[in-house]
Amino acid sequence: MYEQWHALGIVGVISAFNFSCGCLVMGMQPWLGYCGDVCVWKPSEKAPLSGVACQLIAAEVFAKHDMPEGISCLINGDYK
Repeated sequence: MYEQWHALGIVGVISAFNFSCGCLVMGMQPWLGYCGDVCVWKPSEKAPLSGVACQLIAAEVFAKHDMPEGISCLINGDYK
């Protein structure tokens, strides 16, 4: 068995209100870690502050490891 990862460009991650931070980690890890893609994350409009908190933590970790700013972006708001 052989797996080969190909970069796609910009990847969107949409998470549910009841497991937003876990979906972020599981959704971003393959794209950022294996492929080097940019991720745009849209957390649930019912839990926007958890999305902001996770994004701040991720930005701090990325800055600590000298990764470029903007590889992970957050979009808050309603889908309508």
